[in-house]
Amino acid sequence: KGWQKLSKSAAAVTSSANAGTSNRQKRAAPVVAASKENAVAVENLVKRLVDEATAGNVKANPTTEDYNCMLESWARSGEGVFAAERCEAILTSMQEQYEAGNTQVQ
Repeated sequence: KGWQKLSKSAAAVTSSANAGTSNRQKRAAPVVAASKENAVAVENLVKRLVDEATAGNVKANPTTEDYNCMLESWARSGEGVFAAERCEAILTSMQEQYEAGNTQVQ
């Protein structure tokens, strides 16, 4: 019975927290673990998407959300100045891509 009580209270908290929001707003932001290794892994995944898109794969276009995940992973990596410089380089790359006509990266 204890787990039923806990389940009901968790459902009540969730429903009150989500009251008045659409389904799109209910979607949780991705959780990014804080470490340099994870930041590098996320960056490698986005680079792979870029390489695939460059090679002609139309389904592999990285979006603003992909870059935001990469930025967040570097911001939370604990790498200080190096992470800040990576974030600046990523933002510069995003801006260049947008100016070149890639509307998926704003």
